[in-house]
Amino acid sequence: MNSSKLLGCVATLGISGAVIAAVPDGQTLTYDPVVRFLIGLQPGKATGQTIGSGTIIGNGIKLVKGVRHGFVCVLTCAHNFTTDGKRTSPLDTGIGIGFGNSPGVNALSTGYLADPTSFAIGTPNKLVDLGVMAVDIGPITSDDWKKISKITPVNVVACKSFAQDPKSLVGSTFSAMGYGNTGTKWLDPSENNLWDGWQNTPKSGGTLRFANSTVTRRTAPSEDSFGYTSETLRWVLKKPGGANSIPGEGAILPGDSGGPMLFSNTVDVGGIKVNQQSLSGVITGGIIGQIQLFGLNDTGTAITQDYANWINNSCAACPEPHPLVVITLGCGLLALRRRKRN
Repeated sequence: MNSSKLLGCVATLGISGAVIAAVPDGQTLTYDPVVRFLIGLQPGKATGQTIGSGTIIGNGIKLVKGVRHGFVCVLTCAHNFTTDGKRTSPLDTGIGIGFGNSPGVNALSTGYLADPTSFAIGTPNKLVDLGVMAVDIGPITSDDWKKISKITPVNVVACKSFAQDPKSLVGSTFSAMGYGNTGTKWLDPSENNLWDGWQNTPKSGGTLRFANSTVTRRTAPSEDSFGYTSETLRWVLKKPGGANSIPGEGAILPGDSGGPMLFSNTVDVGGIKVNQQSLSGVITGGIIGQIQLFGLNDTGTAITQDYANWINNSCAACPEPHPLVVITLGCGLLALRRRKRN
């Protein structure tokens, strides 16, 4: 992977852009709809490198050379697709997904190739840091499809645009998930070794982790250093147990860009409440270097109604329209509920 991707996009995302939920190390979970974004995949070989995350938001069936195949529709960020995260750079090769954790820390793995003709990147204006793709799981008679078809897609719920309401979702708590790096406490030597943030542990990704936080502000569309112009959700990295923190606080570190920001359907994970539905944002910005200091802002692309409509249309088009196609989208995507979270 190009070293510039390791800096993150916006300095926005680590490795090919991903960021997130990496520390504390113990905040792990199993949640099948959140997948690893892979590059370098070759059929039948363990060559896939995890460089980001994505979320299954729909599935369907289409004919492939006369055989009915099962597909999943995956929502991620646009910068995961390019060689260095920049909007105008070439697409990477061997793009696909992997389910569950890597076979080892930072290990290469097998996976499922995405259909390049299905790539929908950047919304119609090609500027927004969101991406959608269809991934072929195989014939519907295969054991793989029989298992993966049982995964319930995550529902996409649109929020109001900044122009409609600059405080939409502000004050709302969410859970972010991704397969990025973990890290260790950073003790500031200039402050008598005061715990002042998290330090990234390179090449430690591949395990699904979560981080909880609260949206602190919204921003109108503005161009970042990698060429993307998106409406964003912002939040502040807080010290666990510190002022205004909530259980499950964590850092945004390289390896999880494209992971979901989830706002509802709370479950208990090791005594911490974690949300599993209502995807209203996608992780797109985090660490700028090896240390993530408390008080810094992290970033996600807000899914407004316009963005959600594009996601819906792109997902519906993943398995090409055909008399045998059956499309099942996450509830909230098919009709994109008109009820919006505030």
